[in-house]
Amino acid sequence: PELGNLGPEREQILAATERYLAFEKQDQKELDRLAKEMRDVEDTTLWVLLLRIMRHDNEKHRMILQFMHDAAKRAGR
Repeated sequence: PELGNLGPEREQILAATERYLAFEKQDQKELDRLAKEMRDVEDTTLWVLLLRIMRHDNEKHRMILQFMHDAAKRAGR
């Protein structure tokens, strides 16, 4: 979808994406901490695989949110 003309919702989109990006960045820190904790069992459990999947999902979410945030910022110029 076109993100060029956001109208009055632009400020709300900027605020929401900033808020959600902060949540995702905090989640990434927690996932990194968990990954360090699991180093001893990384070849013996599925937990490490699940953690990797969660880290990839987090990265995907941050990319989408950053794209939306950048588009909203450009729309205000």
